[in-house]
Amino acid sequence: FKRLNDTFGHETGDIALKTFSEVLRETIRTEDHAARWGGEEFAILMPGAAAKDALKVIDRLRGALAERIVVTGTAPFTSSFGIADTSMSKTFLELVRMADDALYRAKENGRDQAVIGDPLMVHSTAARRKSEHHGAIDAARLSAAM
Repeated sequence: FKRLNDTFGHETGDIALKTFSEVLRETIRTEDHAARWGGEEFAILMPGAAAKDALKVIDRLRGALAERIVVTGTAPFTSSFGIADTSMSKTFLELVRMADDALYRAKENGRDQAVIGDPLMVHSTAARRKSEHHGAIDAARLSAAM
């Protein structure tokens, strides 16, 4: 949303956030939970959903969002997603890292897509991508608070 805010102004960025939130609320199941995770990031918890099931929901969300943008004339923006499920790891921190890594791969591969996390990457010593992560919540602190 930073680029959207810088290009079109904060009012347009606010409209984009509201549009995304509305479509998100309309698309996910009633038992799912969505929350803003950081400045421009959201987390969606989907109890009982495998990664492939979550991918189907996210693809519906992306399609509905693209349609809503056209219908309402909202300034265009894309959405990228990283997905992980509890079959990939039993720890919260590893799941967050897996989803986060998948999100960055989605962005690096052209944006406007969803990528399922790779359990083999969770123990990678690769540096975190701090340039886009300035507003994100510290997952270690969140996990400790739980």
